[in-house]
Amino acid sequence: MTYEVRVSDKAHGQIQDIYDRLLIEARSAAVEWFNGVLERMNSLAQFPHRCPRAIESRRLSSELRHLVYGDHRRAYRIIFVVRAERVIILEVRHAARAPFTQI
Repeated sequence: MTYEVRVSDKAHGQIQDIYDRLLIEARSAAVEWFNGVLERMNSLAQFPHRCPRAIESRRLSSELRHLVYGDHRRAYRIIFVVRAERVIILEVRHAARAPFTQI
């Protein structure tokens, strides 16, 4: 089964913010990060349940899952929910940030 992957407006904004910050450091690093995060998100079209539940699932009413992208310096969590035949990307956030409390 192939899932449709959708990105929320909030996640789009977060991706743009991260990209803009990385551009300050190095254009090539920003482009590489952007292409990589898109590839990881698109990989969720196949077997999204392979990813573990996100810690936020304990407090929220949704079964949130996450996929980590990046290395030890720049690890980002792609937080998503699977609904029917869709994967909805809710947030893309640095792994060092505290868990969020609402969707």
